[in-house]
Amino acid sequence: LEALASWRSSKDPKDIDLAKLPDVKLEAPGVVSFNCLTHEFCDELLAEAKHYQESGFPQKAPNSMNNYGLVLNEGGLRVTF
Repeated sequence: LEALASWRSSKDPKDIDLAKLPDVKLEAPGVVSFNCLTHEFCDELLAEAKHYQESGFPQKAPNSMNNYGLVLNEGGLRVTF
């Protein structure tokens, strides 16, 4: 990729040309965002999480600060996540 040409020799992340990478945005210094999941996949994942939560199967919160989350591995997605 042309966007990484300078970085390959310098190994300095500041040399990555984000403008040449499709759908990559610099949100703040050192913070980039990009699309990695489709809207359809996100909708299906949310539907599956809701279905699992309503099933009555045991579930634990992902961490002590999150009472409403779901550990995706527990919902049968271990191979994926």
